[in-house]
This record gives sequence, structure tokens and C-alpha cells, in this order.
Amino acid sequence: MPGLTIRNLDDATLGWLRERAESHGRSLNAELLDILEAARGDELVARRKGPVAASSRRAKALGIRTSRSSADIVRAMRDARSR
Repeated sequence: MPGLTIRNLDDATLGWLRERAESHGRSLNAELLDILEAARGDELVARRKGPVAASSRRAKALGIRTSRSSADIVRAMRDARSR
């Protein structure tokens, strides 16, 4: 699988990513993959037509994050139990 290098990442952003990864119990790499997956899912939803896609776009406009997969649901339940 190909790798990716992120250049010129400022310290504040790197710190934010590390804190976010730690709060989710993931590695920095896993957190970045999750962020990319979410962005890709948002883009795919934006391209769709119909009532479900319209609801997803409306939720996003309101700042509501919708679940992207069953893995997200399981992860959220696990995180809630560990708190």
C-alpha cells in the first residue's frame, strides 16, 4: 500500500491531530485515515441525489455528523464505554 508524507504541517495542527488521535484511542495514522474517510464520505454524499442525500446534506449544514459506517457506530459505543 502506498505511503503519504505531509510536509509543512505546523506544530499547532500536529498537536491537534495528536490530541484527537489520543482522545479516540487511535494512532496518528489511524486518526488521519478516519479524517480522510469522513471527507471522502462527505464528498460522495454531496454528489448523490434523492431524499436521503438531501437529509445528509441538511444535517451537515446544521453541523450534525452522521455515521459513515457500522465501524463508526461500534467505535463510538466502545469510546463511550471507556469513559
